[in-house]
Amino acid sequence: MKRFLCHIIIFGIIVIQGSVSWANTPWEEFNKLKENYYLFDYQEVDSVTCRIVAPSLDPKKMSEPLKPIEKNIKIVENIGDFKVTYSRDNGLTFVVPRFKAFIVSPETAEDLKQLEYSVNSFNQSTEGAIQGLVQSIEGILDEFMLPKKESVSDLQVSNNGSETTIKYNRRGASHVDVYSGNMRKTNANMPGLELESHDVFENIKGKLFLSKSSINIKQGETTIDSKVVIQPKDLGRIFFPMFIEQKVHISNPNFNMDADLALTFDQCKVD
Repeated sequence: MKRFLCHIIIFGIIVIQGSVSWANTPWEEFNKLKENYYLFDYQEVDSVTCRIVAPSLDPKKMSEPLKPIEKNIKIVENIGDFKVTYSRDNGLTFVVPRFKAFIVSPETAEDLKQLEYSVNSFNQSTEGAIQGLVQSIEGILDEFMLPKKESVSDLQVSNNGSETTIKYNRRGASHVDVYSGNMRKTNANMPGLELESHDVFENIKGKLFLSKSSINIKQGETTIDSKVVIQPKDLGRIFFPMFIEQKVHISNPNFNMDADLALTFDQCKVD
């Protein structure tokens, strides 16, 4: 009888030990949450490459400021080659186009120094605009990618039932993300900069796709308010943000400025 009871006790211990499940690490909890969202990392693709089309990069419109000096310049551009690639191994890479003016027949210029100044100013402005567009696209598409584990530190995940709060440090900024239903609120702080965003996700076939975002950035005396609308497209093996519209208002004691960004991804190749 004692031997029989011992077997029962031992069997009970084995069952109890076998039923123990260790708590997930914060990174595992973070991944578990993100699996509910349309991220490139969780879709069945190794890479996707799309051409970028932006009205602000229309060559005819871009060349208009050069009309007064068009007889003394030529333009070299490859705006049609503007592309972005997401790959599972390398993240985002860009083929960045150029739109550049060069002086020809300088001997016929009425004022060569003024001509050189105008061309240099135009080229710097155009290069800055293209790089700014690349950074905007990179920032938006980054929302559809799982961050590399090594880029995140001090990760904490807590859940009170209706809300999940994630705290972490990334790229020199401390973040607090609060997820609730199809909403997310983010606060990020780094020296000299504060960011707050409110994001709305659309439920598509049981997963959530980032569709709207309102962002407020404060940096010194400058405030930037941005509203982003994103429309997805099913490319077969991946839901991709095919159309992005962004409206930006910048305010400062010395100036106010509004800017609109609209871009479309087309001719996408999925591997």
